[in-house]
Amino acid sequence: NAAIESTGSSTAQAKATAEAKRIEGENECEVARLRAEAETVMMRAEIDVLKLQHANEIDYVDQMHTLDIERERELARVEADKFKRTVQAIGRDTIIALARAGPKVQARLLGALGLQGYLVTDGTNPINLFNTAKGLANQGQQAAAAAASIA
Repeated sequence: NAAIESTGSSTAQAKATAEAKRIEGENECEVARLRAEAETVMMRAEIDVLKLQHANEIDYVDQMHTLDIERERELARVEADKFKRTVQAIGRDTIIALARAGPKVQARLLGALGLQGYLVTDGTNPINLFNTAKGLANQGQQAAAAAASIA
């Protein structure tokens, strides 16, 4: 009888231990599943935040580009209006006289009108802008050298 009781007790103890281990294992699996689920939720939320940030950044850049375009259009319109008013103020006859005059007379006339940086041409002769730029660069170097010699 004692042997049967001992065997029964050992069997019950083994079954209880096995059941406890099974329950612990199931609990650990459930905890791991819940952690993975929570991590998935957190990652999805982070992805949503990043998507929103990128969308906002794209909208911001788009708006800035739109503003830049509008500003450039407005500046071009102002410059065109300024040119139109200048041409109207100078008059057709003066512009014709400028086009027919020699380079020195053109420079004096433009200077008298307070216009600098303008080039008058009849449109039939090509303009060598490389030599013009080189001449301007040489003038700048000469001015810098003169300023350095004075100092």
